[in-house]
Amino acid sequence: MSEQADRANPDDAAASGVTLAGMRAGALMTLPMTPGIFAFGLAIGALSAQRGLTLFETWALTTFLNAGAAQAVAYQVWPEVWSVAALVAVVGVVFTVNARLMLMSASFRPWLGNLPAAQVYPSFAVFTDMNWSLGVAYHARGGRDAGMLVGAGLFTSLVWSLAAIPGWLMVAHVADPRVYALDLMLVVMFSTMSIPVMRRARALAPFVVAGLVALAVGALAPGFWFIVAGALAGAAAGATRLGDG
Repeated sequence: MSEQADRANPDDAAASGVTLAGMRAGALMTLPMTPGIFAFGLAIGALSAQRGLTLFETWALTTFLNAGAAQAVAYQVWPEVWSVAALVAVVGVVFTVNARLMLMSASFRPWLGNLPAAQVYPSFAVFTDMNWSLGVAYHARGGRDAGMLVGAGLFTSLVWSLAAIPGWLMVAHVADPRVYALDLMLVVMFSTMSIPVMRRARALAPFVVAGLVALAVGALAPGFWFIVAGALAGAAAGATRLGDG
C-alpha cells in the first residue's frame, strides 16, 4: 500500500478514492492466501463435475457468482431435474448464505460513504470475505485507499475462477470420485475454513445451536432445508446475545 495511506490519521475515516496503487497493494496483500483460495477453487470445480456441469458452465458460474460458500452450498441442493420449486430452493439457499455480505459491506460505510456511487458499487461486485477481512485490518492501520478492496477482490476472483478448471478436469475424468475420496473435498475445505472463524468467535453457543437445529431439521424434513434452518438458528442465537454467556 502507499506510504501516504499508511500514515493517514486513523481518526479520518473517509476514503481517499480508488487508485491503481491501492489496487496493487490489495492484490499483494492477498498473495499469502493464494494457496487456500486455489484449493477451495479446486473443490468447487470438483463439485461442479460431480453435478454434471460442463467445463464452460463451471467457469462461468464460478466467475459470475463469485461466492464460494454460496456456490458450494447450492451444489448440495442441486436437483437432477429442474422445476420452479427447485429454482426457488437454490436461489433461497444462495441468498441466505450471502446475506452476511449485507452487514459486512455496511461496516465499510464510514470508510466509503463519501465516495461517488460509480466507485463504490462496482467494487462490491468482487466483494468477498477475503477482501473484507483484509480491508478491516488495512483501515485499522490507517489505510484509506479504496482501491485496496478492488485489487484484493479482483485477484481473489481471478485465482478462484481459474482454480475451478483443474478441479473440474480432475474429477470429470475419474470414473468414481469416491475411490480417491474426491467427494470429501468440500467437507475438508469447510472444516478447515471453520477453524479460524471459531477461534475468532466470542462464544461457541451460536455454532452449537446451528448444528443442533440443522441435525433436527435434516432428520424431520426432506431436502436440504436444514442448511437454511441451521444458518438462521445460529444467526438468531447470536442476535439474542446467547453467545455472550
